[in-house]
Amino acid sequence: QWYQRRVRLAFLAYKLSQNPKPSLPKPSSPPTEALFFPDRGVQCPYYKTSRGCLNTSCEYLHEPLSLPRLCEILRSAQRTLDVCMFVISSPELMSLLVEIKERG
Repeated sequence: QWYQRRVRLAFLAYKLSQNPKPSLPKPSSPPTEALFFPDRGVQCPYYKTSRGCLNTSCEYLHEPLSLPRLCEILRSAQRTLDVCMFVISSPELMSLLVEIKERG
């Protein structure tokens, strides 16, 4: 009896090795992006518009910044949003989080 079990197990192992299950595709990992704070200034409100900033003496920054990028990422949340921060000192970020919470 023990011999039959051994033969059966060996046969099953052989069958599995000859016909392996198709491998499942690996889940795609979410993109990773590092943002550094604080930004060295405030982004021009016209920076990302189609026309851009037309003011030649504009004192705002005309480059990608971390806070606007973080806001874009937060706005793109579709199902859940987990935030863990010690202090939120940005009124823009705070109002965005409230807006997202109310959106559901």
